[in-house]
Amino acid sequence: MKQMAACVLVSMWVLLTVVGCESVSLSQVKQFGDASSSLGEHARKAFDLVATASDDRKIYDVAGDPQKGPTDATFQGFFAGDTGGLGGKEKAERLALRLDVLGQLANYSSALQQLAEADLDKDIDAAAQDLNGSLVGLRQTFKKASGNELPISDADIGSIATAVNGIGKAVVEAKRREALKTAIVKVDPAVQKATELIAADLGRDTDLASFVQEALSNSRGSVQQAYNLERLRPNSSFDGRYAMLVRARQLYEAEMNTPPFFAAVSEGAAIAGKAHEALRKAVEVNQFSSAEAAKLIGKLGMQVKSVQAYYKSIQTKD
Repeated sequence: MKQMAACVLVSMWVLLTVVGCESVSLSQVKQFGDASSSLGEHARKAFDLVATASDDRKIYDVAGDPQKGPTDATFQGFFAGDTGGLGGKEKAERLALRLDVLGQLANYSSALQQLAEADLDKDIDAAAQDLNGSLVGLRQTFKKASGNELPISDADIGSIATAVNGIGKAVVEAKRREALKTAIVKVDPAVQKATELIAADLGRDTDLASFVQEALSNSRGSVQQAYNLERLRPNSSFDGRYAMLVRARQLYEAEMNTPPFFAAVSEGAAIAGKAHEALRKAVEVNQFSSAEAAKLIGKLGMQVKSVQAYYKSIQTKD
């Protein structure tokens, strides 16, 4: 009888342990961190390739005319505002600042993921450092981009750091969850403001989207102009002409795909804000997952794939 009672008690303990672990699963925090950081990372890479394409425009201009020689300006392209369009410098600066905000959001998301996955004391320390740095950076870049203060104070950042430091050398799950809860709740207002800025200014029909599309169009025009000069030269080769036509086609496809790319970044930012809000609501009642968060994280993943596809489409193919 005593043995049976002991077995029942052990079974109940195992059941409670399993249920308890499931109720505080950190998988959605990890998924959010991964998806949000991927959105920022691939958007940045794609814009870097746009910048390269803009640089190529002037390089092709010089290469196509033996009377021209390169200067410093030859290599100053997209983010210097030299795209041939009116107000290019101001638009380039605005875009760069918004990409900085997106980058800091990605850093914050990545730090959350690190904290949710950390197993060792050194991992906790690294996550704490990255989290603190991302919040300070987010606040500074948002101020530069919008002229407004982000709703996260030094005291908020300090309380988050204190909570993370309290996890201890042996990772205690209860303390880890409390630290994540503190971070998600206190940072949520800032995440909402930052994602609203990105979603509004990087939409499909914004002037910044048109600015990027124009830059790609100008780059394609320069490649085509260089091709027309090249094909008339006595030593013109099929391989050389073919390579230039392939590059022109690639720029054309990137140009046509720019509006949906901006839509994916904008919608991705908006969904990231909603997903973070859903996580905040869940952790406030000590649940680290919810059906709403799961749905939004899934949608965020779809936008990330769209951004990744654009990035791949504009890459120079060897």
